Amino acid sequence: MFKPGDMFGDYRVLRRLGKGGMGEVWLLEIEARKQLFAVKIMDPDTSGDHRARKRFAREAELAMGVKHPNLVEVYDIGEDPETGLCYMLMEYVPGGTLADRLRRDGALGVTEALEIVRRLADVLELVRRHGIVHRDIKPDNVMFGRDGCLKLADLGIARAADSNLTAAAATTVTQGGAMIGTPAYMAP
Repeated sequence: MFKPGDMFGDYRVLRRLGKGGMGEVWLLEIEARKQLFAVKIMDPDTSGDHRARKRFAREAELAMGVKHPNLVEVYDIGEDPETGLCYMLMEYVPGGTLADRLRRDGALGVTEALEIVRRLADVLELVRRHGIVHRDIKPDNVMFGRDGCLKLADLGIARAADSNLTAAAATTVTQGGAMIGTPAYMAP
């Protein structure tokens, strides 16, 4: 898809940050300002699938509609005219994921674990008030900023149920009765 040093619009590609079910996330920089961003690029193999494109756009629209210090901010969504790649430009969160931290340090202490749960509950309650159900809470989607600030990411399989949302955001893209999420973290 990319290689370090490539240009993506006005951004220089630095490195791949990760890969998920809908595509890859890359670290970008606006060189003149030395400002870093993350960009999620929809997998080109699935970008021809209308439902997948709709789900990708819905994730960005949902995320752009909710602002909270513990939610990864999404700035823009679009399709690159040169490459045809669908993208979502987001806040770069440099502190790694809760999954990384658990692998590196082992289990959290009770006080720290409770603080993480409290922050997640706070942001999830705000998201719920906006008519959104996240549906994929897992350590890989809990990130930390440079200052240790918790950030919830990835509304890719979130469900919007609020009629006040735009038509694109309120559309349910998953099939009724279909299991969706990460099996190891799904309710039984």
